[in-house]
Amino acid sequence: MPRPPVEWPIPVYVAELRDRLLTCFRTPGALLRAHVPSPLVAELVHGEGFVVFAQGAGRCLKPIGGVETLASEFRYVELFTPVRWRGACRAELRGNLLLRLCTDSPGLARLVRTALHFEPGWGSRQDGPRFGAPVTPDEFRFVRPRDLDAWDGRSVLEDAAQAESLLVHAERYFVPSGDGAALCAIPLHQYARRTSAAPASAEHAARVAEELNIPLDQLVADHVLFQKRCTHTWSFPPERIPRAHIAPPRLCDLVRSRSRLAEQRGLELGRDAGHFRPAA
Repeated sequence: MPRPPVEWPIPVYVAELRDRLLTCFRTPGALLRAHVPSPLVAELVHGEGFVVFAQGAGRCLKPIGGVETLASEFRYVELFTPVRWRGACRAELRGNLLLRLCTDSPGLARLVRTALHFEPGWGSRQDGPRFGAPVTPDEFRFVRPRDLDAWDGRSVLEDAAQAESLLVHAERYFVPSGDGAALCAIPLHQYARRTSAAPASAEHAARVAEELNIPLDQLVADHVLFQKRCTHTWSFPPERIPRAHIAPPRLCDLVRSRSRLAEQRGLELGRDAGHFRPAA
């Protein structure tokens, strides 16, 4: 489907990309859940989640129906993970959670900062160039993989079709708000003239592990996707989803839990100084 749904409200922005390279890693779900705020749920395959280091070479960014171009001939790097979200009385939606975004375009950075209240830039770096550009400009550059249409048999996914369905056909783009109180859910439509698979690459594993504070040995290169002639279409304003905050346990709940555990182990709660003693 080359066009977004006609019922999308205005304004709608479209980014035209010449090439896009997605380097995909997998990591245990327990390590990834710390970066996925509730009510989102990480997309897991055999207990492992995916983190994608995506690099793009853009041609232009503009509003549909408008004459002003917000950005032209730009590059960007994003870090995202596939997630699911089920709203009240709504069907479950698949999407991508944006973790980091860096770009050399002031226009793209301004749009993200103004419309989504998301500050572009690497989270662990404070001395990078303006507009959230990576500390190493070489991360903007990428080359076309050599062995296209060669699926890596070491992947936990069955084939390239499953990888494409999981990573590049998201229905929403979830972006954490700057105040941390909500998530912005943006309707997203992606189209690519061609998507090809390539063997796994660990080129950016160290950067991903550093950004997400994940041990490098727990980050495994899974596969690579390369796209030609892409269009990404976003609808604004985004839907605001309040984040679910888990309240800390109360003292009375902790006491009940401790008493219940004591009963299960055949112990009783002693009344002398609150110590445990074996049941008679």
